[in-house]
Amino acid sequence: MANPITSSNTAIRDATAHDVAKLAAIRYGEAVHRDRVSAADGKCLHYLVVTEGEDILGFGCVVLSQPPSWPTVKHLPQIIDLYIRPERRSQGLGQAFIRTAEAIARRAGCAEMWLAAEPEANPRALALYERLGYTAVNTVPVEEHWEFVDSDGVRHSGIEHLIRTNKQLR
Repeated sequence: MANPITSSNTAIRDATAHDVAKLAAIRYGEAVHRDRVSAADGKCLHYLVVTEGEDILGFGCVVLSQPPSWPTVKHLPQIIDLYIRPERRSQGLGQAFIRTAEAIARRAGCAEMWLAAEPEANPRALALYERLGYTAVNTVPVEEHWEFVDSDGVRHSGIEHLIRTNKQLR
């Protein structure tokens, strides 16, 4: 996978089982990350980490088509749960992740990419998406309910108020 980050010590790569404990220390529980690593087949789903040496600085999913073991994902292909550690934001890592995800989607023959953000909770994400050429599809946040059960049997659910964005990749 091409690495658009300029630092020779920083990379974006596929997450592995060896990353799960470090990912859980950043956000979510081990089961969520373990499940994502397990589901990442390189066809429907890529689970990527942003690293610097041995440190994990962020992560996210590139969902190209509906993963069989996941609840329904709307608007595909899509980047979901892009997260960069707060102390490492505004250093080009999110942008590099998105560019890498777009390259993966192009190689898979996808003509577009979707991203969503909660403008009240994360206005910086929405601004980043717009700077990278994404266009808001809705101007008023749309309420979306989500729910899944991880492999430890823990139910996760929430409600988000999203602005969806889209970009043509070709």
